[in-house]
Amino acid sequence: MTTKEECYQVMSKMHQIFHDCGGYEYNDDMLYNLDGANERYEIAKEDGDWEGCLEEISQCLPYFVWVKKMLTLQAEEPQQIYG
Repeated sequence: MTTKEECYQVMSKMHQIFHDCGGYEYNDDMLYNLDGANERYEIAKEDGDWEGCLEEISQCLPYFVWVKKMLTLQAEEPQQIYG
């Protein structure tokens, strides 16, 4: 797999998580990160620096994965009897 394809995969994962999990309390932060990653991806299309692009956008992906985990945990919160 080329570095360009890896970048595309990372971008696709972030877009999918944003689509699935956007609209909640983390929406703005995800949107800012996604906008920055999109901008970096477009720059790589122009200058061909796919290695630099992958390095940068890969740093955003863990936040998206974390948001997905947090929302899953919140949705599965058990009922509290004395809370």
